Amino acid sequence: MKARHRWFVTLLGPFAVMLLFGGLLWQSGRHAAKDGDRSAETGDPSGESGAPRASQFDLSTLAPGDSLPEWEASQGNFRLVELEGRTVLELFYEPMEEGRLLWSRPIPETGAVRARMWGPRTRRNAPRFSVGVVASSAIWLRATPLKRVVEIVEIVGEEEAVIASAPWSAVSERPVWLELRLLRGEGPGAPGRVEGRVWFDEEERPEVPTIEAAPGEEIGFARAVVAGAPYALKPVYFDRLEVEAQ
Repeated sequence: MKARHRWFVTLLGPFAVMLLFGGLLWQSGRHAAKDGDRSAETGDPSGESGAPRASQFDLSTLAPGDSLPEWEASQGNFRLVELEGRTVLELFYEPMEEGRLLWSRPIPETGAVRARMWGPRTRRNAPRFSVGVVASSAIWLRATPLKRVVEIVEIVGEEEAVIASAPWSAVSERPVWLELRLLRGEGPGAPGRVEGRVWFDEEERPEVPTIEAAPGEEIGFARAVVAGAPYALKPVYFDRLEVEAQ
């Protein structure tokens, strides 16, 4: 009887170790899954998806002279500077060209790009503000104070066409928000559409789109882009860059 018990104890030892090891592996798998889900929700690029579903970037969290994570300049002279006690991104007025920032990851056929920007104006001059998506074709939402108009512009190859236009009373130098949202078609094979919203800082985001249109070309996977066009000796500033990728 004692010999039989010793045999049982000898067998139980390795079996208990295997159970303990399996339990540890199961727990670690649960924690890894939770961490992966959390990183996707917060926009952490370390998540398994490889592309965050959203990015809300407040540039005031950086310091003058820092590099700009998640975004890259495709043209224009950008730098982080201090303005009125906080950090903002400045698009310098030289060279005199539209400055563009591209998000570092693609977005699918639905999503949105949103930015807050501003720049000083005079009676005869004012900067132009834009957000958009670029792929083989491009869609831009442009707010032009001098023309008092908001436009959705489609660019295919070298051809540029205004596909929608709406009046805009641009009488304030307050920071302005621009949002361009991509929406799927309502049925199989139906073309997608885009919505544009423009509002000044300290105002509520409009529930009803400022402007909307149906592009002639399918966008597919694209890159979000934010842009400003300065004029002589006047810079453009940015302090919020946001993307939703669904």
